[in-house]
Formats: sequence, structure tokens, C-alpha cells
Amino acid sequence: MKMDYFMAPDGTYWESNLGGTLLTIIFVAIMTWGCAKLITLIIPMRVSKQAENVGLDQSEHGESVDYTARP
Repeated sequence: MKMDYFMAPDGTYWESNLGGTLLTIIFVAIMTWGCAKLITLIIPMRVSKQAENVGLDQSEHGESVDYTARP
């Protein structure tokens, strides 16, 4: 009997791997959402509307950059 290292002990391949992969994706999605919510309690994830209107370079770093191209 040829040993196939990608098969599960019961002879199935994709069924067992698909189930594990889906559980991993669900677990990671839930943990990512939970970590983002926990971080949001401490640090705001968005800037204010006024900071968006001014521009993040200016409001976050105090930088003023001229984006016009000069020959």
C-alpha cells in the first residue's frame, strides 16, 4: 500500500482539511474582531472629521507638503 502523506488516517483528504481550515478561519476572524474591539476601548481607531478635512499630514504630524510637480 502506498503511503500518501496528505491523506487523513481514514482515507479522506479534503473533507478533514476543509473542516480544519474553516474552523481556523472562523477562529482567527473572531479573535481579530475581539482584539480590535479591545484596542478601540483604549485607543481610538479613527481620527476626527475635522482632522480628516484638514488632512492627516497636517493634523497628525504637523507637516505641510507641496504636492505640485515642478519642471
